Parts: sequence; C-alpha cells; structure tokens
Amino acid sequence: MSQAACLGRLRWKCRRGMLELDMLLEEFCSTHLERLPEEELTTFDYLLDTPDPELYSWMIGQAVSSNLQFQAFIDLYFKSK
Repeated sequence: MSQAACLGRLRWKCRRGMLELDMLLEEFCSTHLERLPEEELTTFDYLLDTPDPELYSWMIGQAVSSNLQFQAFIDLYFKSK
C-alpha cells in the first residue's frame, strides 16, 4: 500500500461516532500524521481499533491504557496539550 493510501485509510479510521474524539483525532492528523515514522503509524492504526469511550478516556487522561505502546503514544501526542 502506498504512503498516501495508508494515510488516507488512517484518516478514515479517525472518523468516529463521538464528536469530542473526532476533534482530537482531526487535530492530531493535521499536525502529526504525515510526519510519523512507520512504527508509530502502525501503533496508531492499532490504537484506532479501540472503542470510542475507552480511547477518549485514555486521550483525556481519565484512564490509562494497559498497552504500554498505546500509552506511550498517547502520552507523546495527546497529553502534551
């Protein structure tokens, strides 16, 4: 899959059913997505398989993921705000 197709697929996966989560992910994509190394793109792809309420609670700091890769990614890109 080409880089453009991969990024397009990830942007599509960022379209969620929760407005607040959509807004966080849209900002992340416009700021970071095209610059992520392949390993982080893979982590982000798997992270997006998480159900909305759980993902949102991790991103706003209400809960912590038991997956260390997910939590490190969230800490790096979402907790710095």
